[in-house]
Amino acid sequence: YDRTIRIFDKLGGRSREIYHTKRMQKVFTTKYSLDSRFVFSGSDDTNIRIWKSVADQPLKTLAPREKQQINYSKQLAQRYEHMPEIRRILKHRHEPKDVYSAK
Repeated sequence: YDRTIRIFDKLGGRSREIYHTKRMQKVFTTKYSLDSRFVFSGSDDTNIRIWKSVADQPLKTLAPREKQQINYSKQLAQRYEHMPEIRRILKHRHEPKDVYSAK
C-alpha cells in the first residue's frame, strides 16, 4: 500500500499514469467508467475520487486545430522515441516523496 493508483499499459512494464494526493490513504477498490475515460477509486479515508484515465487528455471538446496539434505531438514523440533525451522525457513521472524514497 503506497497510497497511489497506477495504470499500466497492457504490454509495458512501467506504469503509464500515477495518481496520488496528500491525504489519500490505502486504496481498496478501483473501477473504470463505462466509456473508459475515468477511473474511480475508493480508499480507507472513505472518499471516492474520480481520475482521468489518460492524464494529459483534456476534458473539453477539442477544436479541429487542437486535435491536429495533439496528434502531431504524439507522432513526433513516436518518431523520436529512440533518442535518449526524448525517452527520458516520456518515462518521467511525478511521484510522492515517500514513494520515490522507498525505491
